[in-house]
Amino acid sequence: MANNFDSERQLFIEKLKATEKLFDDLFKLDNNGMVIDVNERQYLEKLQKRNKAILNKLESRKFNIAIVGLEKAGKSTLCNALLKQNILPAEPERTTFVKTQIIAGDNDEVEIRFLTKSEFDKRLQGLFESVKYEGTPSLPEFNKYWETVDLSSELYFIHNDKTVRDIRNILEGWDTISKLLNHEPIIFTDKKDIEKQAKIYITGIIGFKTGYVLERGAEPYAVERVIIRTTQLSDMGNIVLYDVPDFDSPTLFHRNQTQEMLMYADAIILVNNSGTNPNLTGSQLDIFRSVRDEDGILLNQKAFVFGNRIDLVSSKEQVNNRMAILEKEAVKTYQLVSSKDRVLIGSARSYLEKIGCLNSTVCMDKLDSWNIPYGVDELRQKMQEYYDTDRFAILKNRAENTIDKIKVSLQDIIAKYPRLDDIDVEIENNKIRKDIVKSIDEVLKNLNN
Repeated sequence: MANNFDSERQLFIEKLKATEKLFDDLFKLDNNGMVIDVNERQYLEKLQKRNKAILNKLESRKFNIAIVGLEKAGKSTLCNALLKQNILPAEPERTTFVKTQIIAGDNDEVEIRFLTKSEFDKRLQGLFESVKYEGTPSLPEFNKYWETVDLSSELYFIHNDKTVRDIRNILEGWDTISKLLNHEPIIFTDKKDIEKQAKIYITGIIGFKTGYVLERGAEPYAVERVIIRTTQLSDMGNIVLYDVPDFDSPTLFHRNQTQEMLMYADAIILVNNSGTNPNLTGSQLDIFRSVRDEDGILLNQKAFVFGNRIDLVSSKEQVNNRMAILEKEAVKTYQLVSSKDRVLIGSARSYLEKIGCLNSTVCMDKLDSWNIPYGVDELRQKMQEYYDTDRFAILKNRAENTIDKIKVSLQDIIAKYPRLDDIDVEIENNKIRKDIVKSIDEVLKNLNN
């Protein structure tokens, strides 16, 4: 299959390159809109953008994997295990505030990219709308409003924890956020700076107030994305991992980020906290069964489920029981994945302990005593196999889907000129129209070959 992909990959690259040249030639030739009207041009420009994205993916061989999950499922810990180093913070409270991109690099570094002021204002307005607040960005004014909300209402029940906490943190940290908006990217290369300073922009954790109560800063609210480059992905150099905000976050822009990545990703790893609750929440995961991505592929056709934190159970029998429950719900009940081969169970923390990234060995020792694999190496292997085989079908589908949409659009355009011989070429504009239509017709013939 991999060889088949390599041979056909070049064919699609050539077709997409030819189509890219067509776009450039058409837009130059018909710069006055004599054949392609405004709406058609806007649609073609959208297809051109899509064409470039698919062409880039085929040429670069990049393969995007989104790691999603409910809060406290251990997404960041799993990412660390896949990276074989403790880069992403894994705290007991919610840690992932922004989309984190993890790619192979020649050096280990963390790049922080910041929001523009307009992007931030849009996100803040989305938060306000989610709690039906119409006042000014003032903490006292917002607190006064929230005190009027009925404690028994659905609005209060859904948003009083995370969304309201985010709004209050933003308004309280307004000065900090304002200084970072439109800021140039910051890159951390020193290991100590990565472990301490970079994490502040990812989690906001700046220390502890008393005991184990975390003290957070407002820095993450100004961050657009975090890019982690690591030497530990050298054996998976074409793969890009995305650690996205919690799947069950009620915060509007968190949900939007997650759904956007689900649609964009080539593969999805859903992380479940099987240590404390093996059951999946169907109401929150219906999107996997019903939604198709932009290429018409059902999300469950490119999804995997990893039952994490299995080190929390008390016996090997419970591990087997959790696996049975997870397989049944993921495959049959909620149809989140296409087969039970896409369901794994293990402990990312145990794996990190095994390779020496964590000081403790408690979790590792427990699984070793039961002869239970950690699941991380198995997941890496399945990702590599998926990349080498099933990715062919996905990328081919995307390329074909793009070309088909382009062909339909161009056919609709030239359908307005069914008889080229009837066009009076004595009129200069009609001569240009005929040349444009001929160009489109020639490209269509090439695309259909």
